[in-house]
Amino acid sequence: MQKRWLEISTTVFHLEKPAAVKVEWALYGDNLDSGELVKQGIDSEIVSLKQGQRAKIKSRPVSFTFTPRHSVRTGKGKRSRSRTVEATGTRYHGWGVRAFVDGKLAGEAYSLPSIKKLIENDD
Repeated sequence: MQKRWLEISTTVFHLEKPAAVKVEWALYGDNLDSGELVKQGIDSEIVSLKQGQRAKIKSRPVSFTFTPRHSVRTGKGKRSRSRTVEATGTRYHGWGVRAFVDGKLAGEAYSLPSIKKLIENDD
């Protein structure tokens, strides 16, 4: 089992007056049983920022539980053989973070380009 979380730091420039910034984040995993990419953890937080101010956000930990592909020995001595056991569970894949000011996308970051495409298709 792996626990993953995000530590997000954001700064706002070119903002005339203090504003509420909505920060959305998501952690993605590979479902090894079905072969699909799934959202494992998703959340958002609203922070009040003014120009030049920095905010730090720490997401809640998300658990990824999987068993990697491995082999198991069967039998004893010269007649022993190995049997392959396929991977199962959900393995960590990546993350995505987006920030919105007044409902408009102001910034975004992704660990992989494929996650950006996945989020864009969900909208």
